[in-house]
Amino acid sequence: MNGLQADPDTEILVTLGAKEAIFLAMMALVNPGDEVLIPDPEWVSYVPCVELAGGRIVRFPLHEKNGFQPDIDDLERRITSKTKMIVISTPHNPTGAIFDAPALNGIAALAHKHNLVVLSDEVYEHYVYDNHRHQSIGSLPGMKERTVTISGTSKIFNMFGWRVGWAIAAPAVITSMAHIHQNTVACATSFAQAGTIAALQLGDDIIAKRVRQYQEAGAPLIDGLNGLGLSCHRPEGAYFVFPNISKLGRSSEEVSRLLLEKGGIQSVSPSTSSAEAT
Repeated sequence: MNGLQADPDTEILVTLGAKEAIFLAMMALVNPGDEVLIPDPEWVSYVPCVELAGGRIVRFPLHEKNGFQPDIDDLERRITSKTKMIVISTPHNPTGAIFDAPALNGIAALAHKHNLVVLSDEVYEHYVYDNHRHQSIGSLPGMKERTVTISGTSKIFNMFGWRVGWAIAAPAVITSMAHIHQNTVACATSFAQAGTIAALQLGDDIIAKRVRQYQEAGAPLIDGLNGLGLSCHRPEGAYFVFPNISKLGRSSEEVSRLLLEKGGIQSVSPSTSSAEAT
């Protein structure tokens, strides 16, 4: 669905959701002491997956002033002889930014230069708004062999409890991931796989309708937050709003608690605070 060409017998692994695919990739590729670069802010499960594999987290910040695009020079300064992997999420959770061509090409160049693997989390690949475009880094020249591309059905088809995802990677990587997969969970549930096939056959019109619904639902919230004097980046993709709350003088945890207790509004605070200071 992301334009990548892959052999279904040797280069694709069906998993219990995208989360298991990410965990398997970490376990197959990251050795104790290896460093893994992840974007900050990040999805909450990247850190535990790296730690379970014995790796060490090194964060690279995404700043509001840059549209939450990675700074390639800053990213390279964080690479050491122990760096093994760069994790990217595009469209990004939680900022909604889509990594543009200069960012993807820059990351690909670093992967080649420093012999790194890229784990590309693309579960929101279909949530792209206006004239923006999603591109898989694995489709860039020479990157298919050093990229693990992750996706799944949970987000776009609302199949959250069905837990079907997949990884696309080089045959040797898929084989290593499959060894762990088959000795832990065995396989994704058969009826969930059948449901996934039906969902994938629904066609682009169904997906486009859902994307429009999310964009229309999010617009009043974004306008309202900006109207309150908070800076809220208009997402290019995914289905998040990520307001800058620095003007409130409170931590993200405090604001999340107040929203829940006073307004009955559930929110998620980022695990780190660099994005709030941009």
